[in-house]
Amino acid sequence: MLAPAHLGYYRARLSCIFKFLQSQLDTKCKAGYTIIAKHTLHNLLEMRIDLQTRIKALRKEKKMSQEELAMAVGTTRQTITSIEIGKYTASLGLAYKISRFFGKKIEDVFDLSEFDNDI
Repeated sequence: MLAPAHLGYYRARLSCIFKFLQSQLDTKCKAGYTIIAKHTLHNLLEMRIDLQTRIKALRKEKKMSQEELAMAVGTTRQTITSIEIGKYTASLGLAYKISRFFGKKIEDVFDLSEFDNDI
């Protein structure tokens, strides 16, 4: 049997080894998580949905600028531009505000046919 002094030494040694292994595990998990996150983000960017809209045509009918529409629905001109060219997909709330502004249903402003196959 080990003397009590030796037990303290081994406990301290095991504690150090455990901390080292835990830090190595944390590092590996973080690295693995980072790789998974980057892969997921890449996949999401590749799967970007090009949601066609009628915003530009409706805006032109009312003879209004992107800035005027943006102010009316509480967003920025850059957001309206991005939605019109398909670079950005409007949130449900913003799509609702834009549709209501023009007195239309969301389906009349945004082409949602891409989602019909998902149902």
